[in-house]
Amino acid sequence: MLAFIIKFIFIPRTLLSLWKHVNIQKKFIKKTLNLDVIELRKGNDGSITEDDFKKIIHYYGFGVPAVVAASFSILRATPLSIKERTAATYLGAMTGLGDDFFDVKAYEPEKLNTLLNALLNESNYNSYTRTVERAFLFFYARLKENITQQERLKNYIKRVFEAQIKSQKQTESHISREEIIDITLEKGGLSLLLYRSTIQTEADEIEEQLLYKLGGLMQLGNDIFDVYKDYKMGIKTLITIETNIDVLHSYYLQLMNETIELAYKMNYPRKNIRSFIMFIMLGLARVFVMLEMLKKRQLKTHNVFAPEKYTRKELICDMEKPFNILRSIFYYLKY
Repeated sequence: MLAFIIKFIFIPRTLLSLWKHVNIQKKFIKKTLNLDVIELRKGNDGSITEDDFKKIIHYYGFGVPAVVAASFSILRATPLSIKERTAATYLGAMTGLGDDFFDVKAYEPEKLNTLLNALLNESNYNSYTRTVERAFLFFYARLKENITQQERLKNYIKRVFEAQIKSQKQTESHISREEIIDITLEKGGLSLLLYRSTIQTEADEIEEQLLYKLGGLMQLGNDIFDVYKDYKMGIKTLITIETNIDVLHSYYLQLMNETIELAYKMNYPRKNIRSFIMFIMLGLARVFVMLEMLKKRQLKTHNVFAPEKYTRKELICDMEKPFNILRSIFYYLKY
């Protein structure tokens, strides 16, 4: 009961912290990334779509600094510096475009490796004439200007690229559940470690282990919300191959508990770690609302989860609905 009361008290404080970080980033984007996007629109050859611009401004370029990097600042109890915020913003902008190279635009591995080599070696930039690729390289240049540990950044970019290429195996019919788990954890874990590289102080071994596990957990959560899209695209994730949502619920909860347990082993003051956990739980708890909805869908099909038998509406969870917000708070308090 005491733990429940403590968590309840933390909700307003945590929401206020999120609101503060969101507003700071909104103001920052207006003075930086927004201006770059205006210029990109002027010379756009059509290779950057409206969805791409939304990802750059309203999703990755906004969310990476306002939520992910903000959680790092909470852990350190130190506000993001201008350089750290700038680096996180432009890394987010890169992410918005980079994901599409693997998914929507479906570049071949050879083309992806050529782009990666040009990026890391800062050569052959002039050979790229399409707006989307030139923007990707421009965002990297802005990121690099604000990073102190250059080799650490390059190392994680290379490893994330390799993990993304590896994830293309998820369209193969014979891929095993164990392979899907490994790809999910690796892709999410390395991505979060890449975002951590925008912070000037280095993470020790325990923090890196925590971020790898947390990143994998976050990737699993994203896959659960993307069940309709991934199923339609023929991408096999833990949710698209699962026939019993209770099994996936248990695995997600197990992974979350392991993450929290590992968090308390980090070399930070306990109050910082607690604030960090309460902050990231705002996102993690939302996944239980989606799982709850999918369990109801499963009941309609003889208690066997079958994505092919549900409509798009039945597999999309609107987290802005008041009821779902309340359910999210319930799970936030519960776990």
